[in-house]
Amino acid sequence: MENKGISTVIGVILMLMITIALAGTAYLYISGTFTSRLATPFSVIGSTGSKVTIRNDGTSEITKITATLDGQSVNLKMQPIQPGQVAEIIPLIPSMLSVGTHTLRLCTSSMCSTAILTITGPGTGKSCLEILNNGGSVGDGVYTLKLDGVDVQVYCDMSTNDGGWTLAAVCKASEANNCWDVGAKGSVTNPNSPTSVKLSDSNIKTILNNGEKITRAYWRQQNRYDMNNPVTAVIFNKISNPNDWSSNGCGSEGKEFFQKRAFENNINADIKLLSDAAYTSSWGSPIYSQSTGCSCAVNGWSNGDRGDSCGFATWFASCESGPSMSHCCICAVERADLVVWIR
Repeated sequence: MENKGISTVIGVILMLMITIALAGTAYLYISGTFTSRLATPFSVIGSTGSKVTIRNDGTSEITKITATLDGQSVNLKMQPIQPGQVAEIIPLIPSMLSVGTHTLRLCTSSMCSTAILTITGPGTGKSCLEILNNGGSVGDGVYTLKLDGVDVQVYCDMSTNDGGWTLAAVCKASEANNCWDVGAKGSVTNPNSPTSVKLSDSNIKTILNNGEKITRAYWRQQNRYDMNNPVTAVIFNKISNPNDWSSNGCGSEGKEFFQKRAFENNINADIKLLSDAAYTSSWGSPIYSQSTGCSCAVNGWSNGDRGDSCGFATWFASCESGPSMSHCCICAVERADLVVWIR
């Protein structure tokens, strides 16, 4: 009888253990199912060229998505996406994509999903920004823009500072009056051009007026104030009315613009790091152009932190016959190498 009683107790214990194990398994399964569903906050709806449409299926705002394109990390142009919102995201592609299909892997902190990009070739438009926003970007490189009714080949930066930058000018320090011209000069298809090149003022104004009215300039100058005093700077200008500005004239006083910048006293400083630092900073107070004894009223497509042409960086200093970051009129000629982008 004792053995029988013991067997009964052991049987009950085993049944309890089996029941607990089954309950635990069920809990883990159900919990995993719900967790999986809650951890799927977005879905890919489709793509047009390099532009992808997604929907936030979760209950929290999506502020960050990391991405790889064909296995290589890329940044994205995107805004925060609210729960239930359908939004477009655009990969900022540094290298030109070949025609065909490409895999864009998108990940939040809790899940990943894949979009297939079908690339048929570089897009066309009225600016690099328009091409980017329409899904026509295939990476940094040469595109064809329709400007004032004419096809113009330009270089587009589709990967830096949210992409969509059109190359407007390359002004070489070795050449006098290098960009002091309202007309087109050469072909703006190479940001590392060995000679000065420039879009026409008409084309520059068309792009700015139809875009964000922002210029970005890369400055490098070795000699300043009659000594070896190198500087590399990135200056962003937001121009209130591009029609007031010109590449080769003083124009009226009181032209409004804003600026933000970053610089380093090193001729070989990393221009991309400076560009990122300046881009993420805030616009200052409005600046208004004025005439000075240093030159005529500040004008052109990149200027520093003052409303006169003696400021930190000037599109054209008369005694230097070109862009300068020193304007030492009693010194030897001191010009800067300058690359101007517009958006």
